Amino acid sequence: MQLIKCNNYQSWAYKTDEACILVDPWLSEFQEIPGARWLLYREKTSDHYFLRYNLIDKVTHLVITAHFSDHLDPESLKYFDKSITIFTTKHASHALSKLGFTNIVVVKPGDKFDINDMSLEIEEAGKPYNSSSFAYYLHSNGKTVFHEPHTINKNFVSKHPIEVLISTTDLVKVFGMVMVSMSYNKLKKIIDKNHVEYMAPTGSKPSDSKGLLARVLYIKEENQNVIFNDNRVCSNSYDSFVI
Repeated sequence: MQLIKCNNYQSWAYKTDEACILVDPWLSEFQEIPGARWLLYREKTSDHYFLRYNLIDKVTHLVITAHFSDHLDPESLKYFDKSITIFTTKHASHALSKLGFTNIVVVKPGDKFDINDMSLEIEEAGKPYNSSSFAYYLHSNGKTVFHEPHTINKNFVSKHPIEVLISTTDLVKVFGMVMVSMSYNKLKKIIDKNHVEYMAPTGSKPSDSKGLLARVLYIKEENQNVIFNDNRVCSNSYDSFVI
């Protein structure tokens, strides 16, 4: 299984000989709250990997982990056939239906799906996203990736040995109180406790978000070249890693 960081934010892909899963695709010029760019937006700084290399027609499945505009971007979804299988939340399914998609699978913790030579296993998201998003394991050829797009609960114990953990590493709090993105210091304890082999940062450069809501965020970005050691993978746009 090949893991690809598709841009410099939080879009990921998994490729094997039999399937290609794209997660939270962002292929448009802006991520924005529809009709309210002034409230929150982010401008792309690099082309999406699948646009750059003309690979859109290779995508067999989509995973959309939340209904928020930085995960579900209507402009980006115009690139895909309306019959493509999408694994997503109940909240996001309503928006996807309005966009015309017909093969929507609403997931819940504990669900398992075989995707050709890969297996998708749904896990509850960390707080405060446990009711609005989800995390997941992806298994292939005896190897496992665990992806939590927001925060991991401090008492998290993995059900499986994790080869690659995809998680946030820059601290973000709303009004300085509610943590919506992990600091590396908190994540390091989870990595050690669960004997994670490799770490891949997601939600990179939260300070690139602009608009009114961005002004209420406390952000502390890490110098990743300092805090990470040799277990870091896929930290830059277009990086890939095979497990």
